[in-house]
Amino acid sequence: MTMLVQITAVATVVLAVCLQSARSADPSVTHAEKIPLVRKPHPDHEKYLGWPGIEWMERNNVKIRTVERQTKQRFRAARDIPAAKNWRAIRFVGTEAVGEVNWSPALLVKVRHTKPDAINIAKRGLLIDRHINPKAHFKNTPLVTRNATGRDEAVDGVAVSIESMPGGRLYVEGDGKTVHQRDWDFLVKTRNRIWAQSGIKDSDPTLKKLKALADYVRQRQYLSHWSYSVHPVDYLTYATYCTGRANAMMGLASTMGLRIRSINHSRHSMCEVLVDGKWYFIENSSGQRFTVAEGNFMELVAAPDKVKAYGSGKVSNGFAWMDTSGEELVKIGPLMVLSADQWKMNWAGGGLALPTMFQTLESGYGVSVCMDGNSVRALYPKAETYYLKESPQTGMYTVAGKYGWWHSYVYLKPGQAVRRKVYLGKLHDEASPVTRIELGILLSPGSLKNFPDYGGDLYIRINGRVRRFEWAGLDWRAETVKVPIPYEVGYMMNPAGLKYVEYDQLRIGMGTWGLKENQINTFEFGLSGPRGAGIGVMIFPDPVLPYNSAYAGGTGAPQTNFTIVPDHICEMVEPNYAAFHSQVPHVVKVDWPKVGKQEQAE
Repeated sequence: MTMLVQITAVATVVLAVCLQSARSADPSVTHAEKIPLVRKPHPDHEKYLGWPGIEWMERNNVKIRTVERQTKQRFRAARDIPAAKNWRAIRFVGTEAVGEVNWSPALLVKVRHTKPDAINIAKRGLLIDRHINPKAHFKNTPLVTRNATGRDEAVDGVAVSIESMPGGRLYVEGDGKTVHQRDWDFLVKTRNRIWAQSGIKDSDPTLKKLKALADYVRQRQYLSHWSYSVHPVDYLTYATYCTGRANAMMGLASTMGLRIRSINHSRHSMCEVLVDGKWYFIENSSGQRFTVAEGNFMELVAAPDKVKAYGSGKVSNGFAWMDTSGEELVKIGPLMVLSADQWKMNWAGGGLALPTMFQTLESGYGVSVCMDGNSVRALYPKAETYYLKESPQTGMYTVAGKYGWWHSYVYLKPGQAVRRKVYLGKLHDEASPVTRIELGILLSPGSLKNFPDYGGDLYIRINGRVRRFEWAGLDWRAETVKVPIPYEVGYMMNPAGLKYVEYDQLRIGMGTWGLKENQINTFEFGLSGPRGAGIGVMIFPDPVLPYNSAYAGGTGAPQTNFTIVPDHICEMVEPNYAAFHSQVPHVVKVDWPKVGKQEQAE
């Protein structure tokens, strides 16, 4: 018996030494630099939940029996972690221009399959009809009409133009009209004039009418001067580039009683219009051979070679490269902006002297989603086929990403947690099973400076099963991510020459053990003790329904004070307003462009 106790003690000491060795680091290396250590346990370790892995134990001469005993002790400790209680919605006013909205934690879920279902012309893998939440939808909002309230009358009103305000070209004192009504009447008059010059009849199909408007909007391009306000009326009076053209197209389509939304990429702005229950993509760049596509944006970026242009052959294949995952803070991938449907349009606040290029929060612009498995059915409820596109950096597919142009943080205290419910489709498909799940948790800046070694008291709970970060078998890393600032922004609004925007995140890799296929899975991130207290978890406006209570406040007082941070590159850097306005001359009157005349190439 004494010999057995000694052997067990020695084995325990060996394990402790090995663990301490694994956790030690060169003293010349800073704490932040040693955090991104990735554990590589045995491929089958997921079966055991915390098992360090046979290969790891053999390499460190650790006996299986000793580790097994410690693993069981950790299981008992894990069972002692009480389930988070008092789950509630994170719901508050991010901006008065939009009002109270739901917020979700930035727990990002990605999957990797053994092979894609298809490969597009850009050699990017595609998943077809996989991991699509069948119940996803958006709240139905009323369409903007002539009688809508303008931003000059109420903070949550629709955007108004410079030209309809006092001193503008369209302002007529005593005409009995509101500012928005002047804007609306101008758009209707412009729409009818374009149709008349293009030979459009009342009986023509809606798509033909939209194409005439889109062709005209694209022709304006740059004129001699333009306005920093790209409200549809200001653009149609003067000109700007793609953002103004997308806004103008949406404004004109609104007068037809059609639902609209904008699509904003770091290098381009576009839009979609809903006609008879189907979304149609509308382009405005002279670099493309079409304006109206007989398909939506999802279809265009997934398989552009299969989408036809309305009235003239195929569309350009240049959309296939776009990354639609949208999980970065600096939005490289395009976002589907839903708030544009309520005329919360990008850069369109000039009527109130709001340079909303830098103030998306004040204008209410930026309530949006990226195309992922959690949102794509809400975006296209009547689509015949749904696509998820492979990320070129990771080879994974985003099932649940981060949305919107704003964010805030929930700072965890012991007993508190956040969660996100995500639909996962078939995981064990014989043709292409899921081989890896990755959970990303976006954190407040600087979190890693005080991040506890090996996870502290942080844990994740997946479908009720707990995994502690301190377990050697949990494959995770903490890292600071640097996202390059697009060059288009830097030359004008970034005088300090900032090259990156940084944020912190945790990445957890796992297999499919414990996950449920073809149903909702719950991913919870929480703090069971004081080690790690104060780490901030990013939250974002989430318009996707159904919404699930995302925050458990424990026994402490719920957090109620949130600081909203812009998530738009134009607001994340220090803008040089003087340099910007020196390159944007004040608006001047210009002649109407003629239909069919290309005024200036892009």
